[in-house]
Amino acid sequence: MGCFRGHDLTAETTIPAIGTKSGRYGNCALLLLRTTGVGSTIMKFKLCCFLVVLAHSCLGPNSTHASEETDAWGSFLKIDREIPIITHEKARNPILRQKVSRTVFAYEKFRSHIRHEQDWMAANLAQGYWSQLDEDQQMLHSMIGGYSSSGAKYLDINELDTVLDDLYLKVNACLLNGGKAVGSVSVIVHTKKSGIEVPNLRVVCMAKILRLYRNYSPTAFPQLSSPTKWELAPGNYLMWAENPETGEKSSTQEIPVDRNQECDLAVP
Repeated sequence: MGCFRGHDLTAETTIPAIGTKSGRYGNCALLLLRTTGVGSTIMKFKLCCFLVVLAHSCLGPNSTHASEETDAWGSFLKIDREIPIITHEKARNPILRQKVSRTVFAYEKFRSHIRHEQDWMAANLAQGYWSQLDEDQQMLHSMIGGYSSSGAKYLDINELDTVLDDLYLKVNACLLNGGKAVGSVSVIVHTKKSGIEVPNLRVVCMAKILRLYRNYSPTAFPQLSSPTKWELAPGNYLMWAENPETGEKSSTQEIPVDRNQECDLAVP
């Protein structure tokens, strides 16, 4: 049956731990930038992006806000000011260009709903929602800042696709709800081997965007499988299963979540 709308990420090295010691924004310092400009422009782009995000990476998420609902609404307002800077013409990689297009298109449809603060004040935000959205906004701001300062032609920055995927899923969850705030969706996971349910396994997940933080660790679903259920924030997740007795782990799968859904995790 497979995991609905997911794909296998057996190689954990798809998100390399490089850059600064903090690891949060180290990836942004190494840019996947293939531009026809001169080498000095590329180096300037790298340096600008590195300096901007290095300073931010030392600070971590702000813990002094009054409420996560207000914070989420405020983050969307900040993103709204920066989204117009991103256009598909600025993405050289075809896959990144598609992700830019779908995210910008969804955000244009979502824009008129952002003004409704009362929707977010009444929203039920799942654990981690604001941390994920805040990372989207901060990372996007840092990337755009480095890009604008460098004068580079293309916006092909490492991890920009991670930000766009997560942001798109959060926005699309709202669009599927008539534009109203959606901070939590129900995810049911089945652990299976050759199509047969395998019980008593621990399902572990982590928002992919939060792997750019050094201080965030994976979280287990509240019950063992199978199935097991949890309320998650809309977003892009990495999931795998673990045997609580032996510690044996399954391969990692990337699971996009923007609605109530069920998925399968293949286990050894």
